[in-house]
Amino acid sequence: GHPLLEEKTKLVTSLTDSPKPPPSRITLTFPVLNEMTRLVIFCGAGSSKGPILKATFTKLEEKGDATGEATGGKKYDAFLADPAPYPCGMVRTVTGGDDDTSGVVWVVDSDAATDAGW
Repeated sequence: GHPLLEEKTKLVTSLTDSPKPPPSRITLTFPVLNEMTRLVIFCGAGSSKGPILKATFTKLEEKGDATGEATGGKKYDAFLADPAPYPCGMVRTVTGGDDDTSGVVWVVDSDAATDAGW
């Protein structure tokens, strides 16, 4: 993996050799995401995200229908693979809780979910 995955002291950093486009970017480090953030939301759209989702999660348990503006959506408890196959699976907030306003939330469209085998 990239050396920034091991960064422990910087909160924000830059890189010029990202394995995914764009190669030059700034990024929050895991100390911020895991220790100083109450809620992290990942959004995944399109069938290209399906294999990433399938590898990142080991199990899903349906919790019912999603609330809000979306129709036809479902809500799940998702269990992350350990070790994480992608950096997104390494985000695990310590300040999160059991409600819908804390922790890590993934919002994915039907194409991503279908290609993940959900």
